[in-house]
Amino acid sequence: MTVMPKCEGILTVEGVPLYVTGVAQVKVMKSMEYLERAAEQFLGKKPDDIASAILQTLEGHLRAILGTCVLYLTQVLSASCNDDDEYVDIASGTLTVEEAYKDRRKFADLVRSVALTDVSKMGIDIVSFVIKEIYDDVSYLRALGKTQTAVVKRDARIGVAESNRDAGIVVSITTCFHRCYGDSSRFDHMV
Repeated sequence: MTVMPKCEGILTVEGVPLYVTGVAQVKVMKSMEYLERAAEQFLGKKPDDIASAILQTLEGHLRAILGTCVLYLTQVLSASCNDDDEYVDIASGTLTVEEAYKDRRKFADLVRSVALTDVSKMGIDIVSFVIKEIYDDVSYLRALGKTQTAVVKRDARIGVAESNRDAGIVVSITTCFHRCYGDSSRFDHMV
């Protein structure tokens, strides 16, 4: 089953209202324990109602990750289930708005690993989760691109100026050498 969680205008810790769309492929887990959970949660419900429950869970986690801690976001490195059905999360690192935008895979993996805890309690597995779109309506991300472009252009101008300077130095030295020593053919091996 395919679900497309969306979060619109979620205000991040950095003050940037982000709009995010994801795409998740989900399925019922095959082991008896999880089949029982899925039956308990969804037996007699319409497919649209099942998709809605899964969608709301994914959107809730997406909102929580974006809205409460984008600047100081903790990346879940692993989640494992023990015999008591408790999930153990090991966390480290940060993810900024820029990182969420530039490294969608890292962002999607975080959402997937955090949401998997809840959806597995419903007997559901998240087969895949990707971030389809991230944007804002205050041009924050566009400004980031403009800043990076300006830095690249500045560095290119500096590089060209340094190359031109170095070439000018070589021409000046060569000209001076010719004026001082005349025919330079006997000194060609030195250059």
